[in-house]
Amino acid sequence: MARGAAIARVAALAALAPRVALACPGCIGNHRLQSVLNLVGVMLLVPFFVALAVAWAIRRARIEP
Repeated sequence: MARGAAIARVAALAALAPRVALACPGCIGNHRLQSVLNLVGVMLLVPFFVALAVAWAIRRARIEP
């Protein structure tokens, strides 16, 4: 029963997350919200793409003698 309640809480938080993100003070007064959200999304994804490229380069270097 406790696990079901925890899952319900996580699901509720996930459902409310977009509304909370749109409520940030920097985004409320900005009429260019879509471009701001795109920029934030790119900034969040860049480290993952860099890590993926580094991991790919390391694997490639280990395969080739």
